[in-house]
Amino acid sequence: MRLRFFFVLFLLSFSVSGQIINGRVYDANNNLINTANVLFKDAANTTLIQEFTPVKKGVFTISLKKSTLQSWSRYK
Repeated sequence: MRLRFFFVLFLLSFSVSGQIINGRVYDANNNLINTANVLFKDAANTTLIQEFTPVKKGVFTISLKKSTLQSWSRYK
């Protein structure tokens, strides 16, 4: 019984974990963008989940809560 409880707890930890998203932001000439705003929105109702600007040399990493996401970048 105790083993079953820990097994279920172990499986639940994966179902509530978030997502880590890595990416690069390029311009039309395939050059990395130094600074950009990155937006993450819920694909179902387009509400803003998170916006941030810490893109350094075109590279970003962000950790989000579990959700269905649609993302894009906006040049600064």
